[in-house]
Amino acid sequence: MDSRLYKKLLIGGLLGALLVLWACGPKKTGGPCHYVKVVSLGSISEYESGYVSVALDEGEFVSFPEAFLDERLAIGARLRVVIERITEGTCVPYQVLEVKSVDEDS
Repeated sequence: MDSRLYKKLLIGGLLGALLVLWACGPKKTGGPCHYVKVVSLGSISEYESGYVSVALDEGEFVSFPEAFLDERLAIGARLRVVIERITEGTCVPYQVLEVKSVDEDS
């Protein structure tokens, strides 16, 4: 076989194999994540392992470290929770920014 033809076939085969490996390799996940700020009301549903779970009035649950609270409140206590909810990307679904106790009388 002609050495030039052999080199072309070898290079073409290697490039083809690399293309197949690249196409079958792991896909990039993530990318830039975008969030929207949301203010919600909710009730404390439980304390577990240093975290507080809150049932938001919209029907979803969020949890955050107890350190967000000034004091340990009763189960069922009402809170105003400011979160950033993800709108694009594959980062964490929400980030808690602020938590305040809500006085039921006001």
